[in-house]
Amino acid sequence: MIVFTECYNCAPICRVALESYHRYHDHPVVVFGRETDFKELGKMHPNTIPIWLGNLEMYNGFKNGHQGTALLFANVCKKTFGEDYSQVMHFDSDIYFKKESLSEVQSAFEEGYDIVGTRRCYGNNPGGVKGLEGYPDTISTYFMGMNLEKLPYYPIEYLAKMWQGAIHPLGWPILDFGDSVTHTMLNNGAKIKFLDWNKFGSQN
Repeated sequence: MIVFTECYNCAPICRVALESYHRYHDHPVVVFGRETDFKELGKMHPNTIPIWLGNLEMYNGFKNGHQGTALLFANVCKKTFGEDYSQVMHFDSDIYFKKESLSEVQSAFEEGYDIVGTRRCYGNNPGGVKGLEGYPDTISTYFMGMNLEKLPYYPIEYLAKMWQGAIHPLGWPILDFGDSVTHTMLNNGAKIKFLDWNKFGSQN
């Protein structure tokens, strides 16, 4: 399993996230960012693995909403950074860990779940968006895990658009980042587990 986060232009908050992560976890975490971000992070924990985002397209994408993040997620799913893994775990760089949390995702994988995270409500969404009642709830991506074996093949450019929320292979409405990917995996037989909102926040 690969655990990753991104540190594009947010080193001060990412530093806090990483410090809190390493306080409770021994599993290495990959941090994607620019050389300037890593310099601002300063001395890193031995289990922090920095990977420089030298891709110009990804650079420019981070200046345009979720494009950069979506392209990064697609690259992680495609394993373009040289690692071999079947499961991914992501947390946002503004997360603060108050206790060990990774085992919740790992245990869910061991129990046969393929998508793990906090619930993002469709029919009962807090924004009151109509027409979503017939579609399954997804997960928020600020703390989530996925089994890539349940993700059907898509070209990387198409997959990036799916993460961004610009396209849905099933033609379903999209509420937020990553929902297209979650729905496609569910349609491919993936099992989803929603983490306890009392522990991890989000919706119930």
